[in-house]
Amino acid sequence: MQEKCPLGSFEVARDAIQRGTDKVVKNFTYFDSRDNFFRETAYTVHWNFYEIVPAGDPCCLYFDVEHYSPSQFHANGSPSDNKLAITIATICHKANCQWPELAVNPSPLDRVVVTTASRSAGAVYKHSFHINFPRVGFINKHGALRTFARHLNSLDALQEISAKFQPMALIDTSVYRRNQNLRIVES
Repeated sequence: MQEKCPLGSFEVARDAIQRGTDKVVKNFTYFDSRDNFFRETAYTVHWNFYEIVPAGDPCCLYFDVEHYSPSQFHANGSPSDNKLAITIATICHKANCQWPELAVNPSPLDRVVVTTASRSAGAVYKHSFHINFPRVGFINKHGALRTFARHLNSLDALQEISAKFQPMALIDTSVYRRNQNLRIVES
């Protein structure tokens, strides 16, 4: 697709449902410019758009995390679970082990930006978190981010039950490609 895109275009992917399998897949497209993207999608609901980070461009340590729970909040207004806190703590611990240069005080991992969304998904709630560590960057090491995310998915602490009550990993590794990464637009 990249070869067919006009110079200066804004390439994106979006979640789509694959016919016949009901599997969520990425659908790739482009807009003539960033402005056109925002103008044309400003009122689009129920779609997550992911910016395609071109190979060679720097990107931050980021994760697309999803999980399901029977409720959104307890009666007292507190969140129904602590998966976000556990996920961030696990990522920080494992990143310090993977890259010891991050284990300084203050650590670049101390600054984290989280975008959250929750919605009803039948009998359960779907929680989506986009976790971004803006002070931890990768230049030409997109494969390192994908490898690290896959390693995190193998950890028991980052396993959960899906809406269909099947085991699932919390981190969506489909946002990482061999030569490029995808990130939620504006994250």
